[in-house]
Amino acid sequence: MEKNRCSLNDLGKKIKQLRSVLGLSQKEFAQALDVSNSYLSGIEHGNKSPKFEFLFKIAVQYNVSPDYLFFGTEPMIINHKRKSTAGKKEKQSITAIDTTEDLLWLIDNSTLFRDTIMGYSAKFHLENEDIIKKNIENTRKKSNAVKIDTNDNKGG
Repeated sequence: MEKNRCSLNDLGKKIKQLRSVLGLSQKEFAQALDVSNSYLSGIEHGNKSPKFEFLFKIAVQYNVSPDYLFFGTEPMIINHKRKSTAGKKEKQSITAIDTTEDLLWLIDNSTLFRDTIMGYSAKFHLENEDIIKKNIENTRKKSNAVKIDTNDNKGG
């Protein structure tokens, strides 16, 4: 299967998404990678072409898969350690994913599961962005229609 190359705009979006996942501001991310804020901003907006050294620093410093950056086919982050879930009810394992809570528990407790979900999600989003946007718009319209209908019934 041939991998599709991504545009500078796609690469910039992936870098911005990574920064967001890491919880870093643009300034913090730029400082950590020893680049200027304006250089990073240009890359994130698809206006500047990143240098190899910049991409290498991201891959090494944040354990980011180069395949994710260029093709969106691999998990975003490899062996990424997440913040502690102290205070949450601990489960030993899950035999089936029946609720959102089960899904979130697996994401918090299994790097393999989390990285795989992130990889598939990024690829699915990249391949279906227009369809997803339309789906979100339709869902919002239906939600607003239900709210309007409910409000009309209260007044009667």
